[in-house]
Amino acid sequence: MSIKNKLRIKSILILFSLLTLFYSCKNKKNHSTNIAVQEKIDSKKNSIPPETIKKSNSEKTTVIEKLYVNAKNGLIFRDIPRGKILGKFDYGKQIEIVERTSQKMTITDNGEEVSGEWVGVLTEMNEKIVYVFDGFLLSYYGGIIPASTVKLSTFPNLILDEKEVLLFPNKAKKITTYNNKFKPNGTLSIDGISYASQLEISELEHASKPNADYCDYAKFVKVVYKNREYIVFGDNVLNIENIEELNYQNKRIKLIKAVDYSLGSADEDGLTFCADDFSYLLIQENNTISTIGHDNGNIMIYAHNDGIFEMEGKYIILNDSIKTEVSQSFQEGTGKYDLSIFYNDGWDYKVSNIKSFYQGEEE
Repeated sequence: MSIKNKLRIKSILILFSLLTLFYSCKNKKNHSTNIAVQEKIDSKKNSIPPETIKKSNSEKTTVIEKLYVNAKNGLIFRDIPRGKILGKFDYGKQIEIVERTSQKMTITDNGEEVSGEWVGVLTEMNEKIVYVFDGFLLSYYGGIIPASTVKLSTFPNLILDEKEVLLFPNKAKKITTYNNKFKPNGTLSIDGISYASQLEISELEHASKPNADYCDYAKFVKVVYKNREYIVFGDNVLNIENIEELNYQNKRIKLIKAVDYSLGSADEDGLTFCADDFSYLLIQENNTISTIGHDNGNIMIYAHNDGIFEMEGKYIILNDSIKTEVSQSFQEGTGKYDLSIFYNDGWDYKVSNIKSFYQGEEE
């Protein structure tokens, strides 16, 4: 056999061996790939896609209650009660409770004990249930917002700044005080209408007692009175609108126009004369601030509800009275009357020359 033939036969044998090895490796690789693919398929069969988890989770949960986060630094949520921290809900956020665990807890926050329960709530887009401590949840957005966001008027005749307000006690000269959750926690005795410094107010109006009339809703206000902080209901706090100084019988007095933080509204049956649908007219002599009017509750106010709006004119001193003309505007036309304020064993007033002009009539 020639050398060429030997080389040809050797080449053919080598080529055959290489082809055999190649196909053997390829079949082995395909077999391994098929096994891996099959394992992935089996794995998918035995698992639930994330989308299915979200859908299944939200469908099986029932919202028990919707509450708001009242922790100023946010409310931490965990994978289980007292478990791993997953994130934080922002202050003021509304969250949905879907589970109550009956696991109670009491903590101390800024020197005050806070009691509550671990509850399950839904995260964003209802993707899963997480757990929070409900001691910092409220049934309303009761957040007290900084006074810097509240625009009050300032007046050159006042020594104190724009946070100046008046505390307006009841006839017993008492004001109910509240804690940070707006629950009654005491009584403030106060010697008549007095100045105080406003610190913060609630963003929304609330009821001070269950089943309160809508017109009795008001903001809660945090004030400083005699170097102590109090949270009080808004119908006991007057926001000063205007102050005018006058010389009356050789005395320097102030006429103060002020409105409380109560809610005014119109109901389904028509207009209602709600608490903050008017401004109080008060008078200050020395350090004493008084309402103007009779003890039976018929005190001087300026109306400004949806049905009528009253605006006082310039105050003048005439004889022993303080006088002004009050103009009115209402749905059917306009009007005016003369107001006289005088002192007679207490400050009193009298209304006269009442005139109304309806649409189409001349004044």
